[in-house]
Amino acid sequence: MKSELEGQKSRRAVKALLGGVLFTLCLQFFAGPVNAKLAPETRMPEYKLQVAFDIPQSKMKGKATIIVPKGRRLNIYFDELEVLNLKVNGRSLELRKLPDPTEFEVAGGVIEITYEGVFKNPETSIIDQQGIILRDIWYPLVAGPCLYTLFATLPADYEALSEANYITRSPGQGTVTFRFEFPHPLSDSDGLTFSASRRYQVSRTDYRGIELSTYLFPEDLRLAEKYLDQTRKFLEIFERLLGPYPYRRLAIVESFQPSAYSMPTYILIGREKLELDELATSTLAHEILHQWFGNSIFTDFDRGNWNEGLTIYLADHFLEEEKSNGWQCRRRILSNFKTHVNSQNEIPLRKFSEREDDVTRSVGYGKSAMVFHMLRRHVGDEAFFAAIRDFVQQHSFRMASWDDLKKTFEKRTNQQLSWFFRQWLNGVGLPSIHIEDAKVHSLGKNFRVTVNLKQIGGLYKLRVPIIFYRDQVSQQFWINLNKRGDSFSFLLDFQPHELVIDENFEVFRRLSLEEDPATFKRLITASREVHVLPPVPQDIFDEIRAAFQKKGIALKIDRGDAGSSTRPRPPAVLLLGREHPLIPSFFGDLKINDQGFSAVIRKSPYSPRHLVAVFHASDPKEVEDSLKEMFFRQFFSEYVFRGGRLLSRTLQETERGMRIKLAARKAEAK
Repeated sequence: MKSELEGQKSRRAVKALLGGVLFTLCLQFFAGPVNAKLAPETRMPEYKLQVAFDIPQSKMKGKATIIVPKGRRLNIYFDELEVLNLKVNGRSLELRKLPDPTEFEVAGGVIEITYEGVFKNPETSIIDQQGIILRDIWYPLVAGPCLYTLFATLPADYEALSEANYITRSPGQGTVTFRFEFPHPLSDSDGLTFSASRRYQVSRTDYRGIELSTYLFPEDLRLAEKYLDQTRKFLEIFERLLGPYPYRRLAIVESFQPSAYSMPTYILIGREKLELDELATSTLAHEILHQWFGNSIFTDFDRGNWNEGLTIYLADHFLEEEKSNGWQCRRRILSNFKTHVNSQNEIPLRKFSEREDDVTRSVGYGKSAMVFHMLRRHVGDEAFFAAIRDFVQQHSFRMASWDDLKKTFEKRTNQQLSWFFRQWLNGVGLPSIHIEDAKVHSLGKNFRVTVNLKQIGGLYKLRVPIIFYRDQVSQQFWINLNKRGDSFSFLLDFQPHELVIDENFEVFRRLSLEEDPATFKRLITASREVHVLPPVPQDIFDEIRAAFQKKGIALKIDRGDAGSSTRPRPPAVLLLGREHPLIPSFFGDLKINDQGFSAVIRKSPYSPRHLVAVFHASDPKEVEDSLKEMFFRQFFSEYVFRGGRLLSRTLQETERGMRIKLAARKAEAK
């Protein structure tokens, strides 16, 4: 699964081909003079691909041999590849020029295609001196799943990776040929990929008969042992949750391209994500889990992408949950959804196919993860994980959809769950829960609490936790809220002083202002402009403006009265310098580091919907690298950098859940 964390291998290339004006050749050639070993009676095409490289010219030449089962028609797509020769059952076809795109329908036999291509795109497929990465359409692509065997000939000092359970190396005269055998089908939406470099240093170990390896550049070889240990740890966790790892090997491969990609049996991780801090650890867990979800279980994209949300939930969220911080992950999901999604741009979860922007990410990753969390709370831990294991077992190397998940959960739990999936997959918007009233009555030694809740906007069936507190004593209840307004009564053996609704963000719902933290992400998405209030140190301003412009965000010097001690009107306000005269008006007594680069983001004291930030740089040279890191790690309220290196980041605490104070009054016992 070519995933983001971002980078799903683009399905758009395939979609564009499928959606174009097609030139069709219907070639009714059935198996004739074909070697019996090359024409097994199977319903799945077998694809043998041989490639060699002219690295200085960024060129590759290949030969594809496709064995087509009897009675099976194939569509083959070329994109920008140059076809040099095409044969069907040994007969050459004279094709002067192939339209783009071209569709071939071939019923039975053997297709042989000789082709070449030049690859120079640094973000997708590239062949150059630093290495080779091939994704998208770098070979004639057959629509539908195929069984692949790849032969790649390279200079003798290269190491190479592709999807493979078995890899063999055959040395030649100054060359080496790699044979990659993969006994499982690969879908056309992800397809075959390839990575190679003469700089790879290989480290190997074993985990329960699975070969684990790292392919790292020399300067990062020190990370090999840590990555092998982390990979082993995550495989142990995920095998416990899901069942056996689906392949015989797993390699972690350093990439000179940005982002991270998970393909069956190997994972590409960009150098900027490689250092093993908590973000790299989360990235590794996420991509390893894609070995199951998206790679060995294919996603039925036409009926909605379920695998990104499930991967987020069982990888990124699971790591936070292990540290008792699952609530923080869920709050971040809810805050991001509130920040990016509105009634004009939201799509139903069932229509999510792949990440295109912050909106689709908030829906397809965030909302989806929350749906799985609520499903888990609804059916219970034991049934939830048993159903997930059932799903893995039943759909390995098969296409699966949201509907397949529903059927699996219904069978495992013996519950009718159509309402749940219909509510969360087909609808838009999110619940908004409000506490209308809460009263406590003393009944001798006991206390009765009556709570009136209201849903504003859409009406949902919700399972909501309520907690009552008195000092260190607490008691939690779960209620079913499925009306516009409803009243709930609770009997306690202690006098509660506080009531909290959904303290740990168990429900996909709209955060209140008090719950939503002030973050850099919210600052840069509050509006199209960030207003900078005078005085403005020009050298620092120019550097900050340049960094913001690279992200499509405008800085506007506001020379009006928005920054006086009166209430500011702009939704996002920026003050530059630790000595800015307006800091006391907005922040009170705020201490900011003098050296390096610091940033503090807070809610405006005049309007909690608006945000105010202070940026301080002791030297303009501190700005560029510091802001680059802030744009990478956006969900924090304070940052401290020195020499472009992040020293600390913190998130300002907010209220957990919707809270009100309670006071008891006597009532006659009934």
